[in-house]
Amino acid sequence: MPAYFTVEFSFCKSVLYSDFVQDIYQVFFAQGMVFKEGFWHGKDMKLQEIIRWNQNKLEAGFSFGLEEDVKLDYRQITLTHPDYSELRLLWSGAANEICLSLLIPEEDIIVGAEDYAFIPEKIMYVMQVAQAVWLTGKAALVQSCLELEGVISLYQATEGVCPCIDPFAIVAEPLILSGSELDGIRIESLANGGGLLQDESLLGCKVQAAG
Repeated sequence: MPAYFTVEFSFCKSVLYSDFVQDIYQVFFAQGMVFKEGFWHGKDMKLQEIIRWNQNKLEAGFSFGLEEDVKLDYRQITLTHPDYSELRLLWSGAANEICLSLLIPEEDIIVGAEDYAFIPEKIMYVMQVAQAVWLTGKAALVQSCLELEGVISLYQATEGVCPCIDPFAIVAEPLILSGSELDGIRIESLANGGGLLQDESLLGCKVQAAG
């Protein structure tokens, strides 16, 4: 199994409504990703079945535990795009937030090992997708990271912990930190009171903010 680059979208539970899962998926479809199939235990399920399953799980406040049967977990979907070998979307739940992870094989999006950098056209597209989700007004935090790195929770963000910016994050303007933690980070304003944070040392080009 390859190492994965992750874009983590965090939502407050208060934004949940009856068509939430369908509407968030639709943002990815509108950006050119195409539904392929369910993944693992959802492989034989149709898209609408997966949407209902995940919507019901979110409404029930389901959070997967180590002692629970994995068959009860949220259903992942796989997507296709000509520029990536694999794309997956995975929901998860926590005490006061909902998370959606976009998974992409690292080899699709970075070059190099210790001195790695992101392939400009590949990360540009991913950042545009992330901004499209942000512009729905539903997301509260977006982070990105390589495998074995850690993202923070919404609660940690409100306590002043710096989000994972590898190579970008999107935060509400009140959460934008100042000082040494943002040295080398470019900040651009987005619609809906957001800020796009970019670590330019990891980017091969500048990405224009949307909105």
